[in-house]
Amino acid sequence: MYDQAGKSTLRPRLHGKFNHLAPDDMVASIAADLTKKGISQIALADDVIFSGGSIVKTAENFAKHGIIVTDVISCVAIEDGVKALAAAGIRVDSVRRYNDVVDQ
Repeated sequence: MYDQAGKSTLRPRLHGKFNHLAPDDMVASIAADLTKKGISQIALADDVIFSGGSIVKTAENFAKHGIIVTDVISCVAIEDGVKALAAAGIRVDSVRRYNDVVDQ
């Protein structure tokens, strides 16, 4: 996670403690660090957005701690996921967007 100036908002040792934290605890830890720094809005990065469900859940978890996820930046986004995020009030910016997934 980075601030608007591109500086990391996480303590350098924070990444190591995530090895044993459940996702809800990880979000709580990150949210506490952000809150201490006066940060209340963030963007998330993800490689691929499929249904958007896990991102919406993560955003809901952050919201419980007073942190609002406003945007998601991804390499690839599938339209269903983009729609789910839009319904949750989250903007998506992606390198590529596809209408659906075709397995071969």
